[in-house]
Amino acid sequence: MTAESANFGSEVERNVRMLISKLEEIGQINETLQEDKKRLEKQLQKAHAELVELQGKYDNLQLAQANIHLSKGDTKAAKRKMTEIIKQIDDCIAALSSE
Repeated sequence: MTAESANFGSEVERNVRMLISKLEEIGQINETLQEDKKRLEKQLQKAHAELVELQGKYDNLQLAQANIHLSKGDTKAAKRKMTEIIKQIDDCIAALSSE
């Protein structure tokens, strides 16, 4: 074996080791990113559940306000409020349907 071919062989071996090292590094980065993705998905689900809960509370508050208008005899304001609520519900249904 000549010095040139031995040199070439050691260079190839060094490059292969470097590639293996980079592959392991990328694997660790990928694992970290997968964990981050799972954590963020859980946060998103939690935030979405909280949003749904708050939307329900808001809707209940609006219905209560419409009932107050009715109990005071203000039917025009109650009808207006109910129309707003129905429009918001329709918007929510459309948004959920598009997901």
